[in-house]
Amino acid sequence: MLRKPTLFTLGNGTNVALSEGSGVGHCTGDVIWESAYVAARFVEDAERLPRDVLLGEAAQGAAAPAAAGGAKGAVRRPRILDLSAGTGLVGISCACLGAHVVMSDYGAAGKLLLENNIAANADAIAAAGGVCEAYDYAWGDGIDDGAGKSGSGAAAAAAAPPLLTRAPFDLVMCVDCVFIGVRDSIMHLLLRTLVALCPPPSGDGRDSLARRPQLVLAWKVRVEEKEAAFLAELAQHFELEEVAREQLCYKDFDRRVCADGAGSDSDASSDGGMGSLFYHEDDDNVRVLLGRRK
Repeated sequence: MLRKPTLFTLGNGTNVALSEGSGVGHCTGDVIWESAYVAARFVEDAERLPRDVLLGEAAQGAAAPAAAGGAKGAVRRPRILDLSAGTGLVGISCACLGAHVVMSDYGAAGKLLLENNIAANADAIAAAGGVCEAYDYAWGDGIDDGAGKSGSGAAAAAAAPPLLTRAPFDLVMCVDCVFIGVRDSIMHLLLRTLVALCPPPSGDGRDSLARRPQLVLAWKVRVEEKEAAFLAELAQHFELEEVAREQLCYKDFDRRVCADGAGSDSDASSDGGMGSLFYHEDDDNVRVLLGRRK
């Protein structure tokens, strides 16, 4: 059962309606977590993103002039992956700003939730010239672990997962995945997946360096020691830069509005949801890192 949609309004006035799940089966991916709000606002702002992943009006302004008449040419649509997207807040917001977006989550329930939310926003996505699609994907599937093995279980014996065939991407969003990695002791699979999806430059030239996918890692700080260990491993493969707190936007934390104009009930725990699971935490303790492969 889907709960009442939450309305997320982009800076250009576009309304994104997102239903959260029941909290049964898909679990944490059913809920819009705080870091997703912060990440969605961050990618709206072109100040810190490379020119090949500009969205919305910024992309329109960066379109190259046509050969004749000085009119602007076609806008290049950035290719974005929202890894383990949950409700799809970040990915669908990017699609509503004109990006070509691939979203993933684990299991049939996760994929179905993403598909339902894509359908609910199909008109806004089409109006912006965006594209959005969803895939079932488990971290590490179809990726060599360095010992000649890839993935696990039945997926390991199958052909490359469909998600991997959608690469390469200009931007890889990894939002609140760190907690899942720590909780389930699968940080090594998250690291392996990010390394595979963000390949290093293919040559020594400036153009090759510029074409490296941009990684945006956003998460709510919960288990600092284990998170720090993961970041240390990540730094062996990526050049990392932390986004200053004053450059992040937290305005949505206390302003969750449902599509019918009422307050959101998604933080209630009586219906099996997990919105109040971390009610004791500091809501603004969200970090955002930018990464480029070395």
